[in-house]
Amino acid sequence: MTKKILLISDFSGYGRVALTAMSPILSEQRYEVFSLPTIVVSNTLNYGKFASIDTTEYIKESLKTWDELGFRFDAISVGFIANDSQAEFILDFCKEQKRLGTKIFVDPIMGDEGKLYNSITEQRVQIMKSMISVADYIFPNMTEACLLTGVSYSHEGLNTKTLQQMTTDLNNSGAGSVVITSSVIKDENQEAKRAVVCFDQNKNEFFTIEYEEIPIKINGSGDNFAAYIISDIMKEEELETAVNMAVSKIRKRILDNIDIVKEYNGLP
Repeated sequence: MTKKILLISDFSGYGRVALTAMSPILSEQRYEVFSLPTIVVSNTLNYGKFASIDTTEYIKESLKTWDELGFRFDAISVGFIANDSQAEFILDFCKEQKRLGTKIFVDPIMGDEGKLYNSITEQRVQIMKSMISVADYIFPNMTEACLLTGVSYSHEGLNTKTLQQMTTDLNNSGAGSVVITSSVIKDENQEAKRAVVCFDQNKNEFFTIEYEEIPIKINGSGDNFAAYIISDIMKEEELETAVNMAVSKIRKRILDNIDIVKEYNGLP
């Protein structure tokens, strides 16, 4: 029976990010994909100018309609949330779905490079702490992991012990398995290394996957990464295998398209 996955995130009319990045990957893997945009934007925000529509009421009406139609989901992936009111509503929905046995994946999108995104409030950070408490898997970047655990962010990197403790603290808050992306590890007398730092709740163990950074920033890379992991987890792959494969697939896609890729517009 085809598994159904609900994606809750932003929809960009131009740029392969969020829904427009994740849906094709999961559809190609033969999942039945439902998309629920938290905001519709004309283009990725990096251009500095965009048109947008708040979809909070649409979300409420869509979920009500889908419930009346008897639609059920095997997994829900939560990404960008447009406002605090919307975040609280989505949190309540995820709590209800979790009780029904739906697997919950959360990418707590709040900031990067040590700072909050422009639209994100401190209240949102608190709401996201509640959101991750109902998740089976979370995919924060290092900035977001610091925000959620109260650890001071460092552009120079954090040591392995601190990063592992952060995954433990996130797991203790109810977050299930933890995948900290874009981590920078800098142990004593070592150069900074790029890595994905993880805690696998099913095995009760840490693992770290180092990678060589490609010196280009591409919007939507994290969305692609999450989609690959979600796909493999729903096929009952182990987390370490899923993360390893996701790192390899993202690297290959970047290198295969590096001559045509545009920073703001995501991966082909």
